[in-house]
Amino acid sequence: MGKQGRIVVPAEIRSELGFDEGVRLVARVIDGELRILTYRANLERIRQRVRDRNPDGTNMVEELIADRRAEAAREEAKDARS
Repeated sequence: MGKQGRIVVPAEIRSELGFDEGVRLVARVIDGELRILTYRANLERIRQRVRDRNPDGTNMVEELIADRRAEAAREEAKDARS
């Protein structure tokens, strides 16, 4: 580690991870480890988590909208009876 806290990542590792000059990186500390990913790799990791939580392939946004509309319809019916 350098004087100003700079860390040098060897060229072989930078190449393997796609750490090219100008690429945006995301750094986090998880369980006492420094994890560095490209912004793109981090975004893909997030997308994969969403897919994993929705294995049947349904569109979660459309499902949420449908739920909200159904709830609004129930509320309207309830208000009409009152």
